Amino acid sequence: MELDAVIQTSLIYMYGQLGSLEEATKVLDSSSCSCVESWTAMIAGYAKQGNYGKVQQCMDDMHLSGSKPDEKTYTSILVGCSHSAEVSEGGWHLQSMLKTHGIMPEIEHFTCMIDILGRAGRLDEAEKILKSMPSTMTIGGWMSLLMACKQFGNNRLGKLCFSRLVELDPKGATGYMLMLGIHADESVNKWTEVNDSVNKCVIGDKKGLFNP
Repeated sequence: MELDAVIQTSLIYMYGQLGSLEEATKVLDSSSCSCVESWTAMIAGYAKQGNYGKVQQCMDDMHLSGSKPDEKTYTSILVGCSHSAEVSEGGWHLQSMLKTHGIMPEIEHFTCMIDILGRAGRLDEAEKILKSMPSTMTIGGWMSLLMACKQFGNNRLGKLCFSRLVELDPKGATGYMLMLGIHADESVNKWTEVNDSVNKCVIGDKKGLFNP
């Protein structure tokens, strides 16, 4: 049965998200004219597994097939760079979007780069990118950096991330929980601040802070 582009892409994405990359590859190979959406779905599957080698191979094969990457393709590529700790490759792809393909990086691409830097422990560089972005569009970036601060025990920067998140999304409970984890970490040993964070959550809840 000949698959049209929509069905093919849906199947590849389904198999990719389930981790069945061999089946996804069979679907991709079954068509004589794979579209950019199908290649992007394939890249997203490998990116989820953190297999940057396969992500890059798909990129090369996509170019050979005559398809060109779009914004969503580069989002998947950067996710793959993040999961496989490919910091330099992530920066290269972010730059090549505009230089090679004329695609202007969007907020999600910069957020991915922040995640890449955060996972690698390069928190100061991630902070610089965040501060250069429009403040109303960086909730995901500050959240990603706060998670990295928790991972690497950076209490100072974690407090800054938390304060920005409260300004941008005061109803979001995730930021409070991450900051609570930073204070409660044994290496930080800030039990007084743990109590303060708990009190803020409780008081905020009484005031309707977490209500829709």
